[in-house]
Amino acid sequence: MVKARSFVFVILFLLFLGFPLATRMPPLRDFFYHDQSNSTRQAIDRVLEFTSTYENYFNEHFLLRPMMISLFYQLRLQVFHETVFPNVVIGKEGWLYYTGEGNLDEYQRTQPFTINQLEDIRHRLFMAKNRLEKDEIVFLLVVAPNKESIYPEFLPQGIQPIGSVGKLDQLLQDFDQHGGPSILDLRSILQEGKIQSLVYFHTDTHWNSYGAYLAYREILLNLESLLPELIPLPLDEFHEEQAKITGDLTQYLPTGIPSQEETLDLIPNQPRRASTMPGADERTLITEVSDPTLPKAVIFHDSFGNGLVPYLSEHFRRVNYQRRFDLDFELIEQEKPDVVIYEVAERYLRMLVEPSP
Repeated sequence: MVKARSFVFVILFLLFLGFPLATRMPPLRDFFYHDQSNSTRQAIDRVLEFTSTYENYFNEHFLLRPMMISLFYQLRLQVFHETVFPNVVIGKEGWLYYTGEGNLDEYQRTQPFTINQLEDIRHRLFMAKNRLEKDEIVFLLVVAPNKESIYPEFLPQGIQPIGSVGKLDQLLQDFDQHGGPSILDLRSILQEGKIQSLVYFHTDTHWNSYGAYLAYREILLNLESLLPELIPLPLDEFHEEQAKITGDLTQYLPTGIPSQEETLDLIPNQPRRASTMPGADERTLITEVSDPTLPKAVIFHDSFGNGLVPYLSEHFRRVNYQRRFDLDFELIEQEKPDVVIYEVAERYLRMLVEPSP
């Protein structure tokens, strides 16, 4: 049965690719016919010219291309029940998981850090921590778990851990043994929290409003001993409102598949105090609260940090959010913050080895 499906799939795929040849594309003999006086090199040039012309014609004249691509993916999903598409895999009960950027490598533990990489990360972060503490700036490294670390039960059956240890556990063990900076590992908090309510979206890579709240609360609790004014709001200071979102993973699915999901947003009972203003570039966001008694912060983050902005901004008189992986010490010196938070998603832990602007 599987072989028959594969055969039909191949035939349909070839028909799909060959459709332009049945239209007004120049005859093949115009490319491949040559007399005996032509050289082998000329024949090769003819073949290369054909492939280039075919590609250009396919892109420019195949007006049904978007529809055919959509039908092609619909066929794979609805008829052949395939669940793996570019950058996304469909798990149990319709849960979507990101497969781009090596996202599942951490869950499967297939690419652990080398000893040299661990030493490099420990040295870089330890030096950063010491440099900040000399200026009496608190430093906190926060790791946002991948979705599959919190909801592995909805992954397809064939996706299982292969290696013995993942990158995050390597860092935790290495820093504990060699005195590296502390890491706020949010996995257990979110795993406990999911018993009460969803903490990640079905159709998105990120935590939802409740998951972001749990992360925010844990961040402030970790800072509270050094900055006692940072007291997280209790959950009863918020109420739930229904909303719909279009998850970022639905863009990789065939058109025609429902792309929205119902969710519950946490809305504060009291009006938000923080005002928001754009920064110097698209990677920068500034928030301010008119309260001089509050501390200041610089927060380096990835896309998971976006969900933290509504919560954290209420507790600082100024926050400079930087969506980037490199710690900009010149910016820190300009801002003179009381705390620097460095949030990085589990799938981007490799950026601790090779940070990019």
